[in-house]
Amino acid sequence: MAQVSAVILLHTGSGPRHFDLIIGQGRRCPTLRIEPQGRQWQISWANPHRRWYLSYRGPVSGGRGRVQRAWSGPVSWSSDRILLPGCELQLRRKSVVPSRGLRKLLIA
Repeated sequence: MAQVSAVILLHTGSGPRHFDLIIGQGRRCPTLRIEPQGRQWQISWANPHRRWYLSYRGPVSGGRGRVQRAWSGPVSWSSDRILLPGCELQLRRKSVVPSRGLRKLLIA
């Protein structure tokens, strides 16, 4: 498993409130969109984000809302899972399933 830096950004003001988990790998960083829906989470792959989002906070260009940092730190990831502190996301071919700890990480 590779260990890389990552950030979770809270994105508000454009469409439904959601989180973006951006993994600091390469120029275009793999990104997961995490949308709270009641007690459940909808998690899906989003378009890769530019690397500078790893340290950015503020308005998003084009009137697409704003982002603020909810969490940042190292993650371990491989082709089948992402490990964050106290949280594991299982990556499947067409879906992402939180197996533990996601609510606690994002609500804290």
